[in-house]
Amino acid sequence: MITKSIPKVISVLFTLCFFLNSCSKEENSQNTDKIATAKDIYVCGSDLNGVATIWKNGKAITLDDGLDPSLNTVSHANQMCINGNDIYVVGFRVNSTSTNAGTIWKNGVPTYIESNGTYSHANVITVANNDVYIGGDISGVATIWKNGVPNSNIMTPPAPTFSTVEAISVSNNIIYTSISTSKTSGGSLPNYDYRTKIVKDGLVYDFTKGSSYEDIKALYTTKSDVYVAGYAQINGFYKATLWKNGVATTLSDEKGVISMNAICVINNDCYVGGYTTIFDNSTPNPVKIGNKVTIWKNGIPTYLINDNDLGSVAKVCDLKAVGNDVFALVEVKGKLSIWKNGSFYQDIAPKAGYNYTNTMYITTN
Repeated sequence: MITKSIPKVISVLFTLCFFLNSCSKEENSQNTDKIATAKDIYVCGSDLNGVATIWKNGKAITLDDGLDPSLNTVSHANQMCINGNDIYVVGFRVNSTSTNAGTIWKNGVPTYIESNGTYSHANVITVANNDVYIGGDISGVATIWKNGVPNSNIMTPPAPTFSTVEAISVSNNIIYTSISTSKTSGGSLPNYDYRTKIVKDGLVYDFTKGSSYEDIKALYTTKSDVYVAGYAQINGFYKATLWKNGVATTLSDEKGVISMNAICVINNDCYVGGYTTIFDNSTPNPVKIGNKVTIWKNGIPTYLINDNDLGSVAKVCDLKAVGNDVFALVEVKGKLSIWKNGSFYQDIAPKAGYNYTNTMYITTN
């Protein structure tokens, strides 16, 4: 009887050992899950000669400046992304006739997004499910290109006089865009009626509830939430504002123009980057004397730099979350640098060249 039970005992022991070994491997696998860390940091912009440039870990890489170099006077890289082995950069060229031609560089090779260099803008780019989306406009009509095919019918008529895509995000196969609109194609405030709309798969959402002037350039989506950040005119002042799923939270009580340029979410914490104004309150009528480079975390501001030079730019240009770290691209007096978790991290360029948009892209380990 004892001899007959030995195979059963061995079988049970083998099964138990296999189960324990499997559990051990699972636990080890869970324990060795790595938190993502930054590998390469890219910054988009233009050099002092007005040539579209990206900086990789602080080293400048000049992009091929044009299909017809004899005509190009200025070019700029607005934004980039990487998909597999392909590097995409979008931006523009302005030729000698002042025509702004939206451009995409794929692995350094430039192509106009519209044939014959039609007046256009290529402002933003993202890749989702191997589809490449570019946001911008054709002759002042907001347009999204999907794999090179333009769609200019992304807003419900009647369309504004001028519109352009400022931000784009794809989440759960839903396309979200931030579109700047105006009644005129140029001019100065207050005649320049400027508004921003959030478009979700063709449906327009007025997050700002009809504010007479607002600017929303920062857009971030998760599986369940939509965040947008910018500023709106409230009681005659421009207020830094964050909208989460359409619910507004005012982030600043400063009197003056507040710029909100970037947003990211990490571990349920929402970070917004831009600048606030500095005032001299020693007189009955406070006087603006400079800007504060600002990052808000869940609505609470942290000031990275105080700049008292009224003639200079001081702001957070972009924010990116990697693992548990938040990286900020900062511009002060034309100089670009990277900050990590609120502390200086790396210089990028001594000067940013022309005063166009600068953005950041980070690969991970």
